[in-house]
Amino acid sequence: MKRAYVLVGVSRTGRLRPLPAVAEGLAAMRRWIRDQGVPDELVTCLDDSDGGVVDAAAVFAAVKAFADSRTVEQLTLYFCGHGVVNDGSELWLLSGAPDDPSEAVNVAKSVRLAERGSIPHVVLLSDACRSPAASLQFGEVTGSSVFPNPPTPGSRKVDVFYATRVGENAHQVSEEEADAAVAEAAKAFHAVWSEVVAEALSGAHPQLLEPLGATESEFDVVRPWSLHHALPELLSSRLSELGVATRVVQSPESRITSDPKAVWLSQVPRGQGGHPGGGGGEPPGDDVAGLPADDVGAPPGDGDIPPPPPRRPRGRRPRPGSGGHVPSTPVPTPPPVAIADPTEDQARAAAAQLVAAAAQIGDADVTGVRLSADAPPERTDMAVVRRTRSAMVVTTGDLALLLPVVGDHRCTVTLDKDVVVDVRWHSPSTSVPGSGQQAAHDLEWRSAVASRTRFGLHWLTDPDDAIDRALAVADEDPSVPVYVAYGLVQEGYRSRVPELLERLRAQSSPVPYDVALLAEDPSDHDGPAVPTLAEGWSLLGADGIAPTPSLPSRHPSLWTVFRTGSPEALDSLLTHLTPDPQEQTMRTLVLVHGRSQQGKDSKALKQEWLDALHRGLRAAGSDVTVPDDKVRFPYYGDTLDDLVTDVEGKAAAVVVQSAGEPNAAEQEFIAAVVSETVESVGLSEQDIRAHAVDGAVVEQGVQNWPWVLAALRALENVRGLGSVSLALATRDVYTYLRNPGIQTMIEAGVRQAFDRESECVVVGHSLGSVVAYDVLKRRAASEGWTVPTFITLGSPLAVRTIVEALAPIATPDGVQQWFNAYDSRDVVSLHPLDASHFPVTPDIENLEVTNDTPNRHGISGYLSDPDVARRILTALTD
Repeated sequence: MKRAYVLVGVSRTGRLRPLPAVAEGLAAMRRWIRDQGVPDELVTCLDDSDGGVVDAAAVFAAVKAFADSRTVEQLTLYFCGHGVVNDGSELWLLSGAPDDPSEAVNVAKSVRLAERGSIPHVVLLSDACRSPAASLQFGEVTGSSVFPNPPTPGSRKVDVFYATRVGENAHQVSEEEADAAVAEAAKAFHAVWSEVVAEALSGAHPQLLEPLGATESEFDVVRPWSLHHALPELLSSRLSELGVATRVVQSPESRITSDPKAVWLSQVPRGQGGHPGGGGGEPPGDDVAGLPADDVGAPPGDGDIPPPPPRRPRGRRPRPGSGGHVPSTPVPTPPPVAIADPTEDQARAAAAQLVAAAAQIGDADVTGVRLSADAPPERTDMAVVRRTRSAMVVTTGDLALLLPVVGDHRCTVTLDKDVVVDVRWHSPSTSVPGSGQQAAHDLEWRSAVASRTRFGLHWLTDPDDAIDRALAVADEDPSVPVYVAYGLVQEGYRSRVPELLERLRAQSSPVPYDVALLAEDPSDHDGPAVPTLAEGWSLLGADGIAPTPSLPSRHPSLWTVFRTGSPEALDSLLTHLTPDPQEQTMRTLVLVHGRSQQGKDSKALKQEWLDALHRGLRAAGSDVTVPDDKVRFPYYGDTLDDLVTDVEGKAAAVVVQSAGEPNAAEQEFIAAVVSETVESVGLSEQDIRAHAVDGAVVEQGVQNWPWVLAALRALENVRGLGSVSLALATRDVYTYLRNPGIQTMIEAGVRQAFDRESECVVVGHSLGSVVAYDVLKRRAASEGWTVPTFITLGSPLAVRTIVEALAPIATPDGVQQWFNAYDSRDVVSLHPLDASHFPVTPDIENLEVTNDTPNRHGISGYLSDPDVARRILTALTD
């Protein structure tokens, strides 16, 4: 078998501390290669010793030269130097990084092109840190592939050995902190791994050796799977010998796709390293295709040149019993040493958290769930800034996600600190996930897959089973096909991804962009052309599968998260959405809120209204979303609260608990509304007297304040009425109508939502309907406002006392049509706005609905009604 080697050592990168151990790593590899008898012309060494520079072009040229020869059967590419992980892919930093973002070896892109190339077996040995970029500058490094793009793609095997696992995503730190972090890593992750690998390949550990082929041979070999299984224990033992095991956490990782019996990495003369009885390196799960079977027994050597007898490895003296000269009798294979892997424990704990997080299912378009190490998962605020038929932008703080829209499905985003660790879709009919034995099993499987993907652990052992699982739930949760597609690639089954893609299309399931990207057929997919898993970004660019879209910078995360701390960044993300035809011509929506909104965040309150409206639209069968920039939400809650003498708690106490009395004018106003309510619901005098305090009710009538209080208590016992809401709403309406100062200040804020250029659909709820009506009646004509539709919800406008206060009543100028929705059990909207109670021309369209909030008056109960939501959408788009 003809073997070639490209050795790359870069000790100096940008302003990072130099790595003096790079020279030791290169020297260890050179000794092993020389002992293998490999001719000099099959070895290329690139390093920055003596002030030299290593760039991507030089590495590419070295690899291409061996690929173009068409005679090399195995190429090993070794790197020792600084490394980072961006977008889930390892980047080997070369001399020009990070100033030149392309001056790095992009491992993901290189593996992809190596799999498509002409060399049957490629091995990557990476002695580099794999921590996330610790500064914005390093975060922008993208790197390049160092393998040529073949005109006729092949299907080759690539084995990758990493010196350590991928580090957990870190928070953004300063440049000074970044330098300190990398400097510490430089001291910890030095050339020990390279030395251990070189010794293992040289035969220093006889338990790794296997006979070469079925026939008698004078050589034993070290195979990829054997080395993969042995490295954790070998590295742990070496770190213990060096006395740093308690200070250095380093767990090697490998991605082996070659046939466990068909290929080998190193050959050792029989007897020099000893011959264990049966050492094997069987991979977990099913075997995968490797090199042609006739390579199994190929004679040792490179090309037609018989190799000289390898010399005894130089460098470290072999430990007794573990290398060097050993007896010719076979040495029993020692039992494998179990190495405790803390990452496995982390992944299991994270999977259990995801199972618990699934119970936080919500009915909004997007529900955020935040994990905690010492508390159950809990919901967190997430806002849908804009939603089209195919995609939506979701924000939490200064971070944003661009997610595909899957019909009427809801979406749950799970965060650990500021890292998005999972996104799961589910249909509106889904109750708590995991109900039932099979569903619980499926949820546990999915959670394990998500957590192991997060921590870079192997999980896919049976590609057929994984593909079948993905297809079974693709319509319900397209994140599963995404996880499966990346799992197939990671485990060497890249050729199966097109099968997954075609079967998704055949059953008319949603096709995530990531699946189409990994199948290298990104022309037809659902949702935006943006990878949902950050790992996919490493495959974009001029030398990738598809172009890189121009979007804001990304935040380190498993799922793609953008930094949108500035309005410009968010606007850049929003422009990537393709507007729906309806959205392009949509009118402006003005929402005027009711009472009891003081002390609330206006943006969060606006989002609550929009979430309820979107629930109603989904219930009506529409997937249209009203964009955030089409909605105006004048907020006056704090203004009203500041200007009303009594705070809410005191006002309720005055009216219901008789803890003092309002002034005479307020009493008269409230009493008139209460009397009308008693008449409307048919409350008897006997019922009212039964709720009197100390027999205070002497006679019926609004002038008798104890009678008013008793009537309110009686109304409280009428199911669904909620007399406290009635009393407080009435008092707010009185305050607005009878206090010119409050009226002027609230009007000034509401007026800012209108302009002459925009047609506005106005929705007013409760007191907001009174405010909106009053402002429109007095200002619409003079300001030149156009209101195609005025919509009132839970409105008290038809109460006689309020009608009298607003007299003369009329449809405001500029309002073309008026729609009113009410629940007959909503004590605030006492009557419909019909000719009997609110006579205007033209007649107002009234619709009785079922408000499912506890007091039948809540805004969410009105907006989530499908008929109300449909009517609002019609007003906005027709």
